Formats: sequence, C-alpha cells, structure tokens
Amino acid sequence: MLRWLRQNICLLAVLAVLTLPAAAREIGPDGRPLGLLGRDVEARFLYPAGKNFDYNCLFPVVLEYQNLSSSPQYMVLKWPLDMEVSPSYKTVQLEPGAKKRLHFLLPPRSASNLFNVEVNAQNVNVGLQNNSQNPVTGLLAPKNDALDFLRGLQVEKNRYYNPSQSSDAEEYHTLQAVSTINHEVFPTHWGALEALDVLICYDLNALNLGTEQLNAIKNWVIQGGELVIISNGIPNEYKGSPLEDILPLAPKGSHKASKTILVVGAPTPDAQVVSSHEGQPLLLKRPVQSGQVYYLASPLLDTNILGKDETTSLWRSIFGSVVSKGQTGGPFTFNVLDSMPELPRTEAVWVALFVILYGIIVGPVNLTILRKKDKMLLAFVTVPAVAILFAGGAYTINRILRPSTPVLREIGWLQMPAGSTTGVAAAEQILFSPSGRWFTFTSDSTTLFDTSRNHYRNRHQFGLFEVTPELGLRSSLEMGTWDIQRFNSRSVLSLDSPFQGQWKEESKTVTITSPLNSQGKTAVVCHPKLAVSEPFELKKGTNDYQVSFLQSSSPATSIVFDEKENPGRRDLINQVWNNNSMDPNHIKLFFFTEELKTPLKLEESAKYRHDYLVTVAFKR
Repeated sequence: MLRWLRQNICLLAVLAVLTLPAAAREIGPDGRPLGLLGRDVEARFLYPAGKNFDYNCLFPVVLEYQNLSSSPQYMVLKWPLDMEVSPSYKTVQLEPGAKKRLHFLLPPRSASNLFNVEVNAQNVNVGLQNNSQNPVTGLLAPKNDALDFLRGLQVEKNRYYNPSQSSDAEEYHTLQAVSTINHEVFPTHWGALEALDVLICYDLNALNLGTEQLNAIKNWVIQGGELVIISNGIPNEYKGSPLEDILPLAPKGSHKASKTILVVGAPTPDAQVVSSHEGQPLLLKRPVQSGQVYYLASPLLDTNILGKDETTSLWRSIFGSVVSKGQTGGPFTFNVLDSMPELPRTEAVWVALFVILYGIIVGPVNLTILRKKDKMLLAFVTVPAVAILFAGGAYTINRILRPSTPVLREIGWLQMPAGSTTGVAAAEQILFSPSGRWFTFTSDSTTLFDTSRNHYRNRHQFGLFEVTPELGLRSSLEMGTWDIQRFNSRSVLSLDSPFQGQWKEESKTVTITSPLNSQGKTAVVCHPKLAVSEPFELKKGTNDYQVSFLQSSSPATSIVFDEKENPGRRDLINQVWNNNSMDPNHIKLFFFTEELKTPLKLEESAKYRHDYLVTVAFKR
C-alpha cells in the first residue's frame, strides 16, 4: 500500500487541487456547485449615471450576469446593504451564453456603503466614487473617448479660493468628478440622473435613446440640471424629439466655417448668445424653469478648431455657473406637527380629570375599602391592578379616538411661469401611521420622493426604488405604531390653462387669468416699488382686482390665515420670499390653494390634506 502511495502521490496531489474548489463552492438549487466567476459565469456592474455619487441623491447601478459555460448556471446574490431585494434577484438561472441585467435604484445615503456584492460566494467590486464636494459631470457620447479632451482643460472653478472676489483671482482646475455614462442602461426616470450636476451630450441619435430616456433628460433639466448639447452638425438632429422644446436655437440650416460647420437658426426669445464664431452664434444658453440648457452649434470635439485658449474660455463660461446641489431641495417647516387637525389632541382638562380620578381610586377609595375589610396588605396587589386597568383604558380610548387610517399631509410650493401650463413643485410630506406596518409609495414619471433632503433627522429610510411599468417610481417605508415620518418630493405639475396677468399702473388694478382658486383671502400681489398688497380672494377665470398696498415688505405679514388649521404656511412663505429676490421688471402673485397635490399615492387609501403656495411672475 505504501509503495502504491509513493508511486501515485503526484496524481493524488493533482486530484486534490482539482477537487478542492468544487468542495469549497456553494451548491446551487439543482444540486451542482455554483459556477466560478471568470470561468463559468461573469458578473460586472454598469453605471447608468457614471461612477460618481452624492450622498443625498438616488443612485442607479446595474448588475449584469452572463453564462460563459455550455450548461445552465445559477447566480446566487447576497446583498450587503440593510434592505431587502426582490426574491427574483436573489437567484437567477441562465442558459448557456445568456445575459441578464438587474437594475438597482439605491435610496440616498446607501451608495456609500455598497463596496461589493457577493455572487456565488465570490465578491464583485462595485467601484463607486464619492464626490459630494464637487459638481459631478456626466459625459454621454457614442464613443467613450469622444469627449475626453474636456478632462485636460482647466475649466472648473475652485469654489473655495478667491479671496479678493475678483474674476482675475479666480482659480481653475481640471474637472474633479467626471463620469462616463453607459448609454446601454441609460435611465428612464429623471431621478436616476440626480447624481449629476452637468450632463454633456454629443450625437444622441447615434445612441438610439428612447423617447422615455430623452424625457428623463428633459425632466432632469426642468428640476435644476445643467445640460450641454454638442451639435453633430446636422440641423434636424433633434427634430420631433422631447429635447427640441428646450433647445436655445431653432435650427434652420448649416453654415460652413473655416475649420468646422455651424448649425444656424433663430435663437429662442429667452435664449442668450454666449459666444459667436465668424459672425454666427456658437454657444447659446437658455433657462428652462429651474435648470438651463447650453447648445454648442458645432461639433467641437477637440481644441484644434478654436485653439486651446479659446476652447478653455468657452467651457469656462459653461462651468462657471455650476453649483453642486448639496442639501438644496424642498421646503422644510417647523410647526406642521404642532397642529394637525386630522390628529386631534386630547384636551388638557380631560387629562387632568383622568389623573384626578386615578388618584382618587388608587388612594382614598382603595385604601378606605381595604381599611374597612382590614386587608391593607392587599394594597400591594390592588394598586398595580388599578394602574394597569387605567393604562389599558387610556390606550383603548386613545385608539378609538385617534384616526384608524393613515394621514398624509403635504405643504408645497409651485413656481408657475406666466404663459406656461407646467411648473416645478417642491413639497414636504408628513405621514402619520396609526399602526405599525409597511407602506408602499408610487409616483408618476415626473415625481421624485426621498428622505435625504429633509432638514429633520429621519427615523426611517426608504428601501430600494424601482421604476414602474408607467415609468414612475415605487419604494417602501416601514413605520411603527403612532409613528410620524417626514420626507420631501419634487415634481412637474401641469395645469389645464396658463396664468396671465396685466398691471394697470394708474388705477392700481391687476387683471389675472387663473386656472385655480385661492383658499380664502390668501392672494397678494408683490410690486417691486409699492411693496405688498392687502390679501384678496383669487377666483378661477379672468377677473380684475383693485388692490391697495400695505407698508409691508413680505407676504408673510400680509396674508391672514388660521395657524392651527394651516400649520407651516408662515415658514414656507418666508423661505420662498427670503430665497427669491424681487425682479424690478416683474410683479409677483402669491396665493395658497388646496386644489393641487403631488402625484404620490400610498398602497392603500389614506386621509390626504394638500396645501400649496403658488407663485407667478408677470411682466409689468
């Protein structure tokens, strides 16, 4: 036997090496060892918005599986974050050569903890990069290196160095947070682009993006994104697409310059020509609600056409206005929870009577009865029993009197441009849960909700987000009994007709065409010279309002309302007024209404209360 072992020791060693991996590997549902990464199966991450993430933003990642073997394989996923994934994600079976992509939309502040995932008991590195201190730039082009020349230009302004506040002292450096976007998995909801501050696009037609993906870009711009579109030189490049409506130029043809070709046409009325080349607009800028769009009318993909200095100057004019989103977001109020009519508080007199009754029963009544029966030692039993009886009674009565359905209150702000039927809305939501349970929230394609931008400490965080078949968002939130959670939402709201306004200086009369009614006398007109008007009731339709002005500089001191019935209004109107300076060329209308609501739904029916501040600016 020993002789045989000596002769075959090498063979046994080889067999041991070959069988050890199989013995160490986990067993799949079919009883066979799970495939090895790189040999039997492949797992890698794709980045719909690049690798750079911000703590406070929703963030998309895609895990791609591929079966490299000639037999069916299982992929078993172990998720490292403290949140559940769908059972269909945990175990995936693939036929030979097949691919499958799993889309994860991470809630804010979770990407920082996602370093890797475990597939078939082997780690797959995620490789995300935190850049919450720098504006994040996304590059989207048919070839990954098409816009690489931007990485070498010193165009990003140093926000922390300019002691003299002079343009001559401004310090520039190369882009610090640049993400190459994978167009194969480009998002269909604008919330997945929130990690980006700037999106630079070239030749989108070559990427074959769908209408829903172009709409995601458009909605992202409306909500504050900065989009830079580099023309491919073809005038009708965006004809008929969702991006045509937000271009600063209406292309009509092309112009051959000395070293390039320029798309020419008429700038839109609200567009600004930033730079020209050979007498034709080269770079145009247009504000689009909360964001803005730059259009570079020539395919400048290097520095050879204009030269490095002029190219750098061109891009500095774009990046000079970029500000990282940081903690900006929806409104935040201090006193909404101080008074919620839907959650009536117990009157102090009833609490006092309850305490007095408890004291009488546990004291004089209890002790008198025990003294008469000469059983004072029973007080050790009767006193706790009375306490338990009163506590149980208080709990039962409170459960009966308190609402038995969830309550969702929101207080929001809608910025509505005159002459437009769409506006940007930001709202704070307060959810009360009468019992401990999971809630599922669903929104439409224009709405984003999360807990990251609320200025209060959040007791809970949403779980993984998913895109619904209607291209909205869905996520879940766990609540306790008598639990209250704040979160924020942002949306694009549409009205049936636009606001119109005309000011008559002589008679101090304003003619307003409104698609909404105000809630009572909560409408005021703010004039840059005459201050704030007395409150009046705004009615739907076209009406004349003769207004008189008060010695007031803020709408918050003019609008009168019941603080208990409408908590949070004072905080909201002060935020809006303090953060938005008056334009001397415009008159601004402020009013509160309950006719608007964020398109956000709970899984089950709930009691809703919607309160919106609407602001509209009219030209004088």
